[in-house]
Amino acid sequence: MKNFKYIIFSLVFILIINVLPLKAEILIRGGFLWQNLPTSEGYNKFIKQRYGTNSPQIYGSILSVSHKGENSIWGGGLELDRIFGSFTYKTLNGENQVNKIKLQNTIAFFALFLGKSNNIEIDLGYGTNKLTREFYGYQDYHITASNISSQEGIQAIKSDGTIKMLQIIYKYYKRPSWLPDNILSKLTIDLGARYTESNHKISSSDPRPAYDSKGFPSETKFEVGGFGLLGTLTYHY
Repeated sequence: MKNFKYIIFSLVFILIINVLPLKAEILIRGGFLWQNLPTSEGYNKFIKQRYGTNSPQIYGSILSVSHKGENSIWGGGLELDRIFGSFTYKTLNGENQVNKIKLQNTIAFFALFLGKSNNIEIDLGYGTNKLTREFYGYQDYHITASNISSQEGIQAIKSDGTIKMLQIIYKYYKRPSWLPDNILSKLTIDLGARYTESNHKISSSDPRPAYDSKGFPSETKFEVGGFGLLGTLTYHY
């Protein structure tokens, strides 16, 4: 299954490269992404109930290089995201513990440019990602006085998944007056919003599983997609 995900991603990226014209504008974009995780079902709901996290958030950096055909409304590119999140909660012993989420996305995307000056960009992408959860808890759901000391602690659990993305970006072409004309005349400020879907399977044998109403480990899905906002600087080469 893991190899199949990478094969699909590679085919999407190769398709993007082959359908784009050779003569083009290169867009190099870097910036910041903020995203809210859902809490309505699955592992997300478990996190909300277990740790009291009503609105978990992740945020981090994005970097992309895209290709827009000259005199064309079509383009495409590759994006790399490094996103993080954490939430603090108090254990039954009154200690504060921090759980951390790290997400690395690699997304190939098609781009559609609209507006008189192509200042509206709509991206549709597919990619792969790696999720790392550093969660405090216990290895064994059946805790006794004899095993609690060896079971307690923070576990770093990694999983691989796929991601689907729909993104809308508005290019603000009015350049700030403090930027030098001769060096950064092709720099724009971009603001946008995106929606992503990315489910990671959390098995019942996971070191930090979800639990059912009877207190037994259960298999769930962790949705690390959702609605997000981004702000970037883009250089038009």
